[in-house]
Amino acid sequence: MTITTERTMVARVERKLALADAETIETGRRWYDVGQQTVERHAKLSGRSIEHAAAEMSHLSPRERWERNVKAAELFARTGERLSGTMRAQFGRAVRASVSEAPLASFGPKAHKTRAFAANLSGDLSEVTVDVWIARAMGVTERELKLVGVYARIAKAFRKVAARHGLEPAQLQAIVWIVQRGSAV
Repeated sequence: MTITTERTMVARVERKLALADAETIETGRRWYDVGQQTVERHAKLSGRSIEHAAAEMSHLSPRERWERNVKAAELFARTGERLSGTMRAQFGRAVRASVSEAPLASFGPKAHKTRAFAANLSGDLSEVTVDVWIARAMGVTERELKLVGVYARIAKAFRKVAARHGLEPAQLQAIVWIVQRGSAV
């Protein structure tokens, strides 16, 4: 197991960004705007805050495609019910976040991805959501991603490259995610 250096990660982010065409860059720049609008809709449906809706949606997100994540969060916002097929543990975390006084603090100490995703969905674009697609783009396995410091190193590489290109770190992450995955959805 070889963990990639920060310099190598920065170079990989730059290479992925160089592969993005103008449409991909624009889609990535706007991706979290769309996510934030979705969260605002769910907050209105539930009568809870933006932070509650973002935390709920993020807790429901692991291993889910965006469309299904939106459906699960919408059902939860409207009725408090679990969408069939949604993992019970994820749903339980969303329920706990929905009644928390500090929903953005409802993530465990190792929940880097979901915590960052909730922050992004609530409007904080300085955080970097590192999921399996971003890890792959960085040449990091899921197992390596769980090692102490690896997530932070990836996020730091994204922040450096984002600053060079006048992007928010979350926007750059969305662009690289689209390039790596091959589509925005």
